Amino acid sequence: MSKRLHSFKHYYDLYDTKISLGKFSRRDHVRIVPEHLPEIRVNRVFKKDENSQITWTVNIYTSNKNIVEHYEKNYHVLSIHEPINEQHSDILSGKLGADKLFRENLYYKKYRYKLEVDYNWRNKRFSGSYAAKPTEYHDMIEDMYRSIVREHKNNDFRLVHRAGFFPNMPLSHQALARQSQPYIANSDRLQYLPFLFTNDEALLFMLKLKYTNEILRMRIVHVFTPNDVK
Repeated sequence: MSKRLHSFKHYYDLYDTKISLGKFSRRDHVRIVPEHLPEIRVNRVFKKDENSQITWTVNIYTSNKNIVEHYEKNYHVLSIHEPINEQHSDILSGKLGADKLFRENLYYKKYRYKLEVDYNWRNKRFSGSYAAKPTEYHDMIEDMYRSIVREHKNNDFRLVHRAGFFPNMPLSHQALARQSQPYIANSDRLQYLPFLFTNDEALLFMLKLKYTNEILRMRIVHVFTPNDVK
C-alpha cells in the first residue's frame, strides 16, 4: 500500500501531485507512456548504500488523477504527495491568490497570518545601497513598530526579528548578527520591521490602511492547514 501524504507545494509551478516509484536497480526501469508526456514531468534520483549498491527512485509529477492511478496500479509506489481536495489544489496553484500558503500547522501552532514589510523596490528612489534609503523609509518603519507594540496587546501578535546587514560590524560577526539582532528603536542604522504573526485581522487592516504607500511594500500571508480544507 503506497504512503499517501499531503502536497505542500506546486511542483515546478505546474503540478499538484508527486508520485515516487522505486526502488530500482537500473536506471531504465520505468516505461513512460508516450500519451502521458504532455501532462507529466519525470526525474530520477539515485542513492548508494553502504555496500556501494545503487538504487534508483523515479519521481513523476502530474495533476491528472488517471495518470496517478496508472502508475499506482503498475509499479511499486513508495509515496504519493497529493492535494486533499480541489480547494487544496487551488491554494497550491495560486488560484486563490499568491498570498495563500498551505502548511501542516499554523505559524507557531497559533497564528494564521504573517506580515512582511520592506521597502518598495519598484520605487526608483531606492536604487543603490540600503544605507542610501530615504529617511522616510526609516521613519515609517519606526512609527509602525511603535504602533504595533504600544497600541496592541502582546497576546494579539508575535514579533520575530529579521535578518539584516550591519555595515559597521566585522565580517566574521555579520552572520550571527543577521540571526540575533533585535529591532532597536531610534537606531541610526538600517532597520527591518520584525515579522509580525497574528490572528487579528483588524490589526492587519489598520496597518495596511495606514502604511500602504509608494515607500513601503507590505505582504500578508494567509495560512491554511489540512483541517481547513477537509
